[in-house]
Amino acid sequence: MSVRRLCSTTAASANLGRRVNIFGAVVISRFPVVAPPMAEVEKRYSEQVLQVESENSLRSDFELRSIRDRKLIARKEQLEAEGKDLSELEGELSFTAEMQEDEWLMKSSEVKAKYDFEKPLETVADLQSLKRCLDRKLVLIVKQKLHHRSDDYRTPWIIPQRKNEGETLRETVEQCIGDLFEGVPKISVMGNAPFASYRYRYPRKVKDAEKANEAEIFFFDAHIHSWNDPVFKKATVSDYMWCTPEELLSNLARRDYKNRLKTALFE
Repeated sequence: MSVRRLCSTTAASANLGRRVNIFGAVVISRFPVVAPPMAEVEKRYSEQVLQVESENSLRSDFELRSIRDRKLIARKEQLEAEGKDLSELEGELSFTAEMQEDEWLMKSSEVKAKYDFEKPLETVADLQSLKRCLDRKLVLIVKQKLHHRSDDYRTPWIIPQRKNEGETLRETVEQCIGDLFEGVPKISVMGNAPFASYRYRYPRKVKDAEKANEAEIFFFDAHIHSWNDPVFKKATVSDYMWCTPEELLSNLARRDYKNRLKTALFE
C-alpha cells in the first residue's frame, strides 16, 4: 500500500472528523544460529540412519584416497626397509588424506571453541544479549522515545516504530532502524510492503497532544545478520530486550496488537 493512498485515507478520515497518524514498525529478528539439541528418540533414529547409509553407500573420493595413501605408505616403508630408492613415490605423499583430515579436525575445533557448542544453550540469561537462546528465534522489543514528540514520554514495551511523515513506509522503517542504533548493524528489511497492520484509538489526553483521533501501525519484517550485540542510542531507547516468541507475547500488553505479530514469530 502506497503512502499516497494512506495519506488520501487519512484525509478522508479527517473530512469525517477523524484523523489518523500513520506509523511504520519493524520486527527485527535474529534467526537461530545453531540447530536445537536432538531428543533421545531423534538421536537413536539419526544413528540408525547413518549406519544404514554407511553400509549401503559407495566409498567417497576421500575414502578411496585414504586407501591409496595407506598403500603408498606401506610401499614406502617396504622400500626403506630394503634400502631402495624412493624417487618413484616423489610427490605422492606430500599432502595425504590423513593430513587433510587433521586440518579439518583443527578447523572443527576452532569453530566449536568459537561458538561454544558444548555449553548449555540457556546459560546466557541476559535478555539484552543476542548470544542467548542460539537455537531459537529472537525478536527485539523496546521502550522507546518517539522522535516526533518533544516531551520525555517513553512507550511501554513495543515493536520499534516511527511516525510516517510523507515518505514511503519502507523509508519510515529504515529511518526507525537508524533511530535505534549507534553505527547501524547490517539489517535486511523483508520487502516493500507490511505484513500486518494495527489500528487503535488514542486516549483523550493523547488526542490533544497528537491532534489526531487514532493511530495505525504498519509492521515490516527484518533480519539482523550479526549476533554480536549492537549498541543502542540511549536518547531513543531507554530499555530493550531480545525475546523468544513466548517472552515477547508475555511482555506486550495489548492482545489484538500481539495477534497481528504472530505470523512474524514462526520458527
